[in-house]
Amino acid sequence: MSYVSEQNTDSPIDRWKFEETSGTAINDDIAATHNGTLNGGVTLNQTAPFMGAGLGAKFNGTSGYISFTNASGLLGIGTIEAVVQFTAISASTNTIFAHAFNGSSNPIPFVLGTNIDGNQSGKLQVGYYTGNVWQAVTWSTPPSLNTPYHIVGTYNGTALTLYVNGTQVATSNPASARPGAGSVNNTAYIGRQWFSAEYHNGYIWDVALYSSALSSGRVTAHYDALNSPFTDNFANASDLGTGGSNVSAIVTTGWTTEASEPGGMSHTGWATYTPAATASYRLSTNGSDFSTMLAMYTGTTLVNLVSVGAATGTLTVTLTASTTYYVQIGAQPAGSGGNLFFNLGPTSTSNLDQVYAEAMTQAAAIPRSLSQMYVEAMTTPAAPPRNVSQVYVETIVSNAPAPQLFIGWGIPI
Repeated sequence: MSYVSEQNTDSPIDRWKFEETSGTAINDDIAATHNGTLNGGVTLNQTAPFMGAGLGAKFNGTSGYISFTNASGLLGIGTIEAVVQFTAISASTNTIFAHAFNGSSNPIPFVLGTNIDGNQSGKLQVGYYTGNVWQAVTWSTPPSLNTPYHIVGTYNGTALTLYVNGTQVATSNPASARPGAGSVNNTAYIGRQWFSAEYHNGYIWDVALYSSALSSGRVTAHYDALNSPFTDNFANASDLGTGGSNVSAIVTTGWTTEASEPGGMSHTGWATYTPAATASYRLSTNGSDFSTMLAMYTGTTLVNLVSVGAATGTLTVTLTASTTYYVQIGAQPAGSGGNLFFNLGPTSTSNLDQVYAEAMTQAAAIPRSLSQMYVEAMTTPAAPPRNVSQVYVETIVSNAPAPQLFIGWGIPI
């Protein structure tokens, strides 16, 4: 499923997707009563680094934030979920989301950001303030700058838990309970806390709130969907853009197949691809741990798709520049999906597994095969995941018989 579909499965009570490109209104696509207002240094229309997220906003770290009135309905939330990136992290708090309060002695029901308790400079935390003491859990590794993160903080009434990129990084049972109704004011913020120095410096692409604590399995499902270039439903097909695409270890077992889908596959995912140049292109699922099927189509709906090509494992097709194609990927009809590896790009810049396959089938002597492979790889514009000359040297000194010289490179595609 898509990131939004996975979120919807867990019934968010609020979600700000930052799809606005101008103005000061930030819409809550779940609860209109919690629409927000842009304040200060916030720049909209920022493209997300994850395939599953849409647009976002850049916060300048000194004056930019989103405010929400009528926030009393946010009391008791069990999960804060956000897609963010830090441009800089100050020694004080860098707030992603906070339910605000009036004055320095009032309780704070839920906060996600760095150093929220003032004792963990530069480190991510989720927690709350009882009015006397902070209760928070901390990710021991400071987040890297200019790196996108999917961050989730939960509270189930007993434990505070923090997740980063689908993985639990901290959990603890607070000694004091979270403050309840009547202890906070009626405002919430994205991008700041209550003091002017505690702004977020960087990007925020999505913030969602849930009434209960998401389980670790659901957090992982959200992250997998966010990080996947494929979506479960044809109508929500994500865009691979105009360049090449490399995908590693996307779990497809939760994908479904729509009744009118072509291709005869199970557990299918969809994406669109618009090549920048007319050329021969190669799609590959080498490295996947299940039997895969691939297909490409033109058209706009499931019922009018026209096949461009289909294959198992590897598909080579000629595509026309600026034409949008649908990519379908799935398991064999009786299969159940698994961990998907996917690569798409022009055959003129193909990865080394294609060279490997060609070298294994040619009848030329070993020196000619190796030198040919070396020259072809060295003239490829796109750098492969491993250093080509290193692979060449390793192969030359292996002294293995011809059929074994190329086995076990493990080049990911």
